Formats: sequence, C-alpha cells, structure tokens
Amino acid sequence: MLFKKLSLNFYSSEADDGILVLTGSKSDFMLLVHCSSTSIYFVVEMNNFNDAIDFEDLFKVMVIAMRLSWSHPDVPRNLKWLFRFLLYHSIMTIIACLSAYSIIFHDIKYDISRACTNGIAVLIYFVVSFKYGLLVWHQHKFKTIIEQIKHDYKVAVSLPHKEYNVVLLYAQKGREVTHFWLKCSAAAILLFPVKSFALMSYYYIKGDFRYVAPLELALPNIFDPENNEVECFIAILILFSLTEIYVFCVYLSFSPLGPIAILHACGQLEIARMRSLNIFSQCDNRDDAKKIIKSQGVFYSRWRCIRLFRRAKKAISVLM
Repeated sequence: MLFKKLSLNFYSSEADDGILVLTGSKSDFMLLVHCSSTSIYFVVEMNNFNDAIDFEDLFKVMVIAMRLSWSHPDVPRNLKWLFRFLLYHSIMTIIACLSAYSIIFHDIKYDISRACTNGIAVLIYFVVSFKYGLLVWHQHKFKTIIEQIKHDYKVAVSLPHKEYNVVLLYAQKGREVTHFWLKCSAAAILLFPVKSFALMSYYYIKGDFRYVAPLELALPNIFDPENNEVECFIAILILFSLTEIYVFCVYLSFSPLGPIAILHACGQLEIARMRSLNIFSQCDNRDDAKKIIKSQGVFYSRWRCIRLFRRAKKAISVLM
C-alpha cells in the first residue's frame, strides 16, 4: 500500500464558514471540505500520476552483467580496469589457444566431432572479444543511448497517462528481451558442464569411472596429461568455469542493449503518431505540432547511435 503525506490548511471566514483543504503528495488528489452553519460539502478531485520508470531497476540483469564484466560505460578506463580486463581476457585466451591446439594437432586427424566442439570455443572467443571491443571503443555512444533512455523515462512521468503507458509497454518489452537473453546465455553455458558431469556419472555407474572435462582437449605433452589426469582435469575445469562466467556477462551486457534501444525508439515513434492524430482531430494546435517536430529531431539524432547496433549485428552474423 502506498501512503501519502498530507498537508493540512484551514481557512475561516467572517460567517464562520470554513474550508478544509487536504492535498496529497505529487498533487494526485485534493479533498475540499466546505463547512457552513447548515450543511457540509465534500469535493474530491483525483489527478492521475505516473510511477517513475527506473532504468537500473528495469534492466537490472543487464546492468549487473555490465558491472561484473567492467564493460559498463560509466566504468572509468584506467589502469585498474586494464588489469581486470587483461586478467579476465587472458583466461579466455588460454582456453581458446588450448582448443585451437587440440583441433590442429589431434581432433582433425582423429575425431571430427570433437573438433567441431572445440571449434565452438574458439569461435565464442572471437565473438566475445569483438563484442567487448565494441563496448569499449564506442563507450561514449552507448553512454549517450543509456542516458537518453533514462531521460525519456524521467520525462514520461509527466506525460499524459496514455502516452506514459506506451513508454512503459515498450520498456517492459525491453525487459522481456533481457530475460530472453538471460535464459539463452544460461542454457548455453550450462551445456558443457552438464555434459561433463552426466558422462562422469554414466562411467561411474558402469564401474569404469573416468574424468571428463567440459572441453575434451588434447593437451601438449609438456603437461603430461596421462600421468597428471586429475590435475589437468581440475585446471581445465577452473579455467573453463571462469571463462564461462566472463562470456555470460559479456553476452548479457551487449546483446540486449540494441533491442532495448530500438524498442524504446519505437515507443517514441508511437507517441509521435498519437500526437499527430490528435493534431488533426483539433482545429488549431500549433504548440503540439512544434513538440512533435522537436521530438522527431531528437529521434533522428539518436539514429546514428542505433546504426551502431546494425553494424555489430552484421559483423557478428558474418562470424557466426
């Protein structure tokens, strides 16, 4: 339940009549009580008010992933960021190099299916590196997009309720996109560990237990994988788990951001369409026309930022 803070004012006249005025916060309602010697009148005026739309709360999953991967536009690019980036990315690079070694020197010759599996790890390495590079290189553009969406959400509170509902509708659609990517990314990163533990359980039930790493890699002889099977398994498991967490965060940081911006732009266009129809339904409304023209100018200025997502999508589709 939402409790309102009330302000109380009392006015009295010479005829001993009084008016009691109760107003709620944000002017969402006003209660007038008119008292006279013969009667009492109550007048209640209700004004619709819109709840604030919080970008950080609405897209909490994406924002948390950005901060965990240090790809958020607000994160300063200093030595601390560089150290963390090199640490996270070097772990993923090790897995990619081991996968490439296994493909070239073993899998292609003896096991094509394993070569395809390890090839996916190498491909993910390049895709994630490309996405993270875009987030860093175009940091200011992404920050502009996010700040503009936040500004529009702030302005939406003062819009008419019908227009506010349009903004809220497309914001909720953007949140659904974020949840979709959350489910897809979670399913993707759990695929390899589930396969590993399922095979180990199968071999254990058969009485022939063996260690099965998430990625079945043919390691260089320098690691002596035959005599150090347990150590190699634990090392690969740790490196692969850290890599999956990093990949998971980068995917959630980049992939939903484009659809969120595009859906928000669609909502702004829908509001402009509604205002245009409203103009033609009235005789003279030049002020509304000026607002629409101004909003369209802002929208087309954003299009330069949105084109960035199209380029990224084309580049990723080529890699995939």
